[in-house]
Amino acid sequence: MQKLKLALLCAASIITSNAFSMTEVSFGLSGYDVDLPPQEEVALRNPFFFNLTAKCALLFSEESSEGAISVTLKSRTAMVNDTVLDKDNNNLVFSIRHGDVFRITAASGAEVALKNQSADAIKASCSAG
Repeated sequence: MQKLKLALLCAASIITSNAFSMTEVSFGLSGYDVDLPPQEEVALRNPFFFNLTAKCALLFSEESSEGAISVTLKSRTAMVNDTVLDKDNNNLVFSIRHGDVFRITAASGAEVALKNQSADAIKASCSAG
């Protein structure tokens, strides 16, 4: 019986750990920052029962830096800079420079993955709107 309890505890630890998943951030109703490390996906999720829109300024550590971000729809529907992401069109890649702003609207329960395709880390400084 003790071995079964230990096995279940280990299984629960593995399932709930972040070791096998990407970083996840929930959309907020107030300002928040999202760190986008190079070549890593960060999931943005709308946990609310209504659509949310966020406006994010993309900031590199060096103001002269440029790069690209891919946005991949994981569930439901979303819109990035007036481009709808759905089951038929679920990926978008765009070039960015320091200070560029993008707007993302996510349906209730929607999740998108942002991937920084740049060599430098990016901070997305987001606010509702």
